[in-house]
Amino acid sequence: MELEEILESLKAGKLSTSKAQKLLSLYSIEKIEDFAKIDVGRKNRRGIPEVIFAENKQLEEIKKIIQKTLKKSNSVLVSRIKESDYKKIIDYGKKINVKNDEGKNSTSVLFYKKSIKSKFGK
Repeated sequence: MELEEILESLKAGKLSTSKAQKLLSLYSIEKIEDFAKIDVGRKNRRGIPEVIFAENKQLEEIKKIIQKTLKKSNSVLVSRIKESDYKKIIDYGKKINVKNDEGKNSTSVLFYKKSIKSKFGK
């Protein structure tokens, strides 16, 4: 269903608000070449940033996903980073001038463009 059709159906009462919301959420999915789909609206809908599952991805793919996601949103979480890629990913974040929160002995890192306040008191 096209965006205008969804809105017209909602206006005409042919579509419930929840069904329209579900259909509209599909418009926040973006494809990155043939290796990833990112949900750029996830932070707005769910309150948590897009998560990149890095374990099965090549380093260059992870970099492309980070860059594309940060063009569309403030933050991105990279999880299950291979030990051999961890420092390279941290260095890439510095290169593109984004901040990060990394845990000691962690396999995950949160990249963000501007200060974000955590609901956990950080």
